[in-house]
Amino acid sequence: MSPSVAAVSSGGHTTPGYRRNGKLRACEPCRKKKLRCDHAVPVCGRCVAREQSERCIYHPQPLSRATEYGPRRQIRQMRRNPEISSRRPQVFAIETCSSPIQLEEPEQREPSGYAAYDEPLLGPCEPPTRESWPTQPKSPQQDSCGGKCGSQGFLGTTSHTAIFSEAMENFSPALTSSLVFNGEDTISEGEINHSYNIVAFLEDRNMVDLLIERWYEHSEGSCICPGFVMKQWLEQVWRHHDNALAGGHTATKWRLCESLWRNTRSPLLVGKATSASTWISRGTGENLRWQVIGLVAVVAGLCAACLSPSDVLFVNNKVIVSDFVNKMAEVSRACIAICRSCNAMDDLFVWLLYEHTRLVRAVSGEGSHDAYRAGGETNDALITMGLHQNTLVNDEVPFFLSELRKRLVVGIYAMEISTAVFLGRPTRLSHQYCSISPPLDLADEQLTLEGTDLEASLECLDLDGFNKGKRLSRTTWLKVWLPFDQLREEVLNLALGQYTRDKVLRQADGIQQRSVEQWGRLPSFLRKTQDELAEARMLKPVEVLFRTVLRQDYLSNELLLQRVLIQKTGASSAKLIGIAQEVLRDVLFITHRYDIASTIQTDLAFLLLIHGMRSGATIAVELLRQEKVASCPENAQLPRSQTIQDLSVFAARLGAVDSSSGAFRMCDQGRNAITSILNKILDLRSVQLPDCQQSDQQPPLIPIPQLHLDLQAQAPRSLDLGTCLVTEVDQNLEFEELVTLGNDHDFMRWLENADWGPSDS
Repeated sequence: MSPSVAAVSSGGHTTPGYRRNGKLRACEPCRKKKLRCDHAVPVCGRCVAREQSERCIYHPQPLSRATEYGPRRQIRQMRRNPEISSRRPQVFAIETCSSPIQLEEPEQREPSGYAAYDEPLLGPCEPPTRESWPTQPKSPQQDSCGGKCGSQGFLGTTSHTAIFSEAMENFSPALTSSLVFNGEDTISEGEINHSYNIVAFLEDRNMVDLLIERWYEHSEGSCICPGFVMKQWLEQVWRHHDNALAGGHTATKWRLCESLWRNTRSPLLVGKATSASTWISRGTGENLRWQVIGLVAVVAGLCAACLSPSDVLFVNNKVIVSDFVNKMAEVSRACIAICRSCNAMDDLFVWLLYEHTRLVRAVSGEGSHDAYRAGGETNDALITMGLHQNTLVNDEVPFFLSELRKRLVVGIYAMEISTAVFLGRPTRLSHQYCSISPPLDLADEQLTLEGTDLEASLECLDLDGFNKGKRLSRTTWLKVWLPFDQLREEVLNLALGQYTRDKVLRQADGIQQRSVEQWGRLPSFLRKTQDELAEARMLKPVEVLFRTVLRQDYLSNELLLQRVLIQKTGASSAKLIGIAQEVLRDVLFITHRYDIASTIQTDLAFLLLIHGMRSGATIAVELLRQEKVASCPENAQLPRSQTIQDLSVFAARLGAVDSSSGAFRMCDQGRNAITSILNKILDLRSVQLPDCQQSDQQPPLIPIPQLHLDLQAQAPRSLDLGTCLVTEVDQNLEFEELVTLGNDHDFMRWLENADWGPSDS
């Protein structure tokens, strides 16, 4: 050790000193190889990991040293010129005896996931020094996705490896297996430093247990991770690591972080004979992984986001809901970054990405770029795993995992279609290139059954895979949602694509016919409307939500299709208005349940924003048209009094969305817009409208050409209501122009630019 280092160590300093630019000095090995040094004293973690502690020195002026002579210089020359090594083999013997100098050191990079994160959550700490070890090598065998993924992920039939796999597998299986990456990696001390504080949220065990329990009690399985899986995970975590999570920077917690890194880098092996209990245990206890830590955090965050800020759970624990939810989002984001650096690509990682995307949508909003980016990574991971092509039971996939994968794929696809339609953008996950199988309508606990018990459970399903007990769960919802989402993708393609008028009419007619047929094939208990549900007010909040959303899936497709027909074929708006009335009626029905707003307010805000805003805006604009036209038919499609009452209630519901919700800003803008339109309508009552004679034909419909908000220049026109179809409009009225409803993102952007000002009501 050099004198400078000895002086620093004896002086009790914890840093090696600073350079002239204010940054910490790097040790010589890290400086020469341009690697990121963790600046630990007396030996940095990277040098410990690479077994070169004797070479780890912090030189105060590294560029002022004299030229080296002797064996070290000769070795450096031999690295640059291989011919020297053949002429002077004795130098190796001299140097390897005196100091273990490595002649070939593969350059290691810091995990890429940390480069984008500067949160205090990932700040460094001072754990006890510990050497790293190599992780278990990844198995080169065929993975559980059904294809040889390796380090590149799923490779399809057009990839270069397909040639070798198809042509050479019968001749030399060893050749095809050699195409799969197989290597070892090490865990550096710096990597553990960055992740040491991530598990700190588990110190409050009581809070975590209560939130997880509340989530699975009220959500009825509204999570890709079943309740029995999460329960076994937490039981094993508390049993094996309760002391390590008690608090403080202890050596036990340090060893826990080490094992988390090691387990995450090892493959999550599964075979057809793997039981559900065995598979679950491979992610918890002594096998605890960062994916599980992230899933615990994100489920706790989702539960907190759904509950009221005044819930007794938060009041008693003095927890600020918004801060807690943001903290859980940071934890899940940090866990995802670690999984990226570990090249972890398994079912648990895709689960984490999917649930993290849901949490980001709840925090940042449906239309935020953070949510859009998180959804894109989830789609990418799904394809990389090969789950878009194969989720069926085979020699590598047991029954329970196959069903969980079906639920996962349908959930991710539905989320992507919802986002694409809301933003008016092309979908990034198309059913044309995916083989999506609907899941069986089984309860979560039934997935763990085997043998005769499993066969008995399957006998309780009808021919289409629905349960015969009229039980409504999230799996039922996903199973119904899949065909309607595929139809919605076709509507989106019709809106964004370049088609002739005849082709639009022909494809729209086909979509309508298939939609009606699909709705008719559903079990009768799923097709009941709100009026037919005499016991609706006795149902649990989540059951009411499921029934409402199921009906909205069917109605929303028709509403979106009518908007496309108005835009591209000049169709009448009469059918659109009728559908919008039905949608708004369902939305108002569910908002009458106060217990829904207190237990699943995130889903309620989503329903108000996605479905309610579409229909409410359509009805408000149509009602304003009826009030402003010079003449109107006696049989106006919208009854004035009832419509004003409904819109007033809807505006109040929008105003009740909590300010911490990601949907608050858009809902508040929508409330201001609808309130302003209602004020205009009420002000117009002082104007005496002339009587009009009833006519069998509707008045001629003309588009409004002017739009002073430059909406068309700001956003693409897709899923357009078309231009607002109206009769002759009095240009002297105060309301300068009517709203041109484009896609949902267009409408939200128009709301942002419109200066509504505070409403008087």
